[in-house]
Amino acid sequence: MKTFNYRTLLAGLLLCSAVQAAADRVDDRIAEAAGALERSDHAAAIRMLENVETGSRWEVPFWLGTAHLLEGNLDEAAALLDDALTLESDLADLWVQRAVIAQERGRPQVALQFLEVALQVDSKASLAYLNAAVAYESLGDAESARGAYGRFLRVAAEAGDSNRMRRLRRDVLNRIAASGD
Repeated sequence: MKTFNYRTLLAGLLLCSAVQAAADRVDDRIAEAAGALERSDHAAAIRMLENVETGSRWEVPFWLGTAHLLEGNLDEAAALLDDALTLESDLADLWVQRAVIAQERGRPQVALQFLEVALQVDSKASLAYLNAAVAYESLGDAESARGAYGRFLRVAAEAGDSNRMRRLRRDVLNRIAASGD
């Protein structure tokens, strides 16, 4: 009869507990960094996440890449978001952020390629439509921009009515009105 080894069981339980505690700490750091980004304290978000072990989680390079993007560190942001995409390619937000970087680099055609992937992943990704409109505008394609703005407004209205999204929809409507279209 095989005896039960309590030390092995205890060690296994402690290991599981340590792994869960580490995951909880990463979640806490991500939440703190997201709060810092919400307050526009991009540098604080970078400090909070730059030494966090990513493991197989896309969230850390995504939030860290977003913070670098907001700080204007486009090369660092692109590398981190590419890391996030290697871990999770089925999230439209990751593709949208890569498109924003391409747009910031003056490469709207590349941005549109990233946004096409984002919309293949999630056809309800309202920010993909919004960013596509901006890319089309920068290419001088007013008709495609209007179409993308219209899709953004429809999808965003269906998605819900947060204060931020209401403001964004209002800003888009004002932009459309100012352009005379």
